[in-house]
Amino acid sequence: MGAHGFGSLVRNAHGLVTFQLTPFRQKAVSGFLTRGVANGAKEAADALPTMLPGLLAGALIFKWGKDQFAANQRKNPEDFANDS
Repeated sequence: MGAHGFGSLVRNAHGLVTFQLTPFRQKAVSGFLTRGVANGAKEAADALPTMLPGLLAGALIFKWGKDQFAANQRKNPEDFANDS
């Protein structure tokens, strides 16, 4: 690597301009209640037609599974007819 080593090859690349904004100048929660909640509600309403069939199918399958499990846990009275 020569005399300088790998870490100090280029200090200022000519023609390369970088910009940074200090964290103290950024507004992290600026407009959250005015724009963020409204935008989230709009995005959710836009996504609802594509998500609704899957959510409905999942809910129906879950309900069927719970009902089937409850039915399978019941005792059959005919199994105990000959007990004394």
